[in-house]
Amino acid sequence: MLALSTIVYADIDPTVSPQPSAVANSIEVAAKDSLSAGQFQIVQRQLSLSDVQQGLKDLPIGHEHLAPDDNLILLDAGAMIAYAPYRGRVVLTMDPFAPAEAYAETLGIDVDVLRIRLHDALLSAGKVIALNNRAFDAVVPLLPNRPEKKNFPATPLRYSHAAGAAILVVGNDDPESMKQVMATL
Repeated sequence: MLALSTIVYADIDPTVSPQPSAVANSIEVAAKDSLSAGQFQIVQRQLSLSDVQQGLKDLPIGHEHLAPDDNLILLDAGAMIAYAPYRGRVVLTMDPFAPAEAYAETLGIDVDVLRIRLHDALLSAGKVIALNNRAFDAVVPLLPNRPEKKNFPATPLRYSHAAGAAILVVGNDDPESMKQVMATL
């Protein structure tokens, strides 16, 4: 039986770059190209605003839940808010607390309640992986164990001529390097 991995993201904020959906697609492609391909099944779940609000109501903090799948991967603040009590993996491309005020306004809750929920999501996570220095620096003081810091993706990207194919470029903390990468692409 294949192990099931569910990648959850909300894409609430259109100004976030890279979009969590793009990161989810890249993780899925990298997993399919990995040495362990075929050993697990990956499913993506995009949360709507109402899904995030429902998660706030249905999943109170204080009782840790096992993830509904073998491997739950939360990619953004919206997914962290909705699935806070679950013990999964949190993969961060940005500071999850940066959009807290805007998310609180959108969700109609107090910003401090939202920040506490984000912090609880980090504490209940089985593993926290930061994909850049900004995300790492934002969460490292809040965690009892140091989060993993990884280069992403670990496998080389390949260009496809298929319609809708895209290459995800994760911003490097060095703006000059980013300009060179984008010029090359």
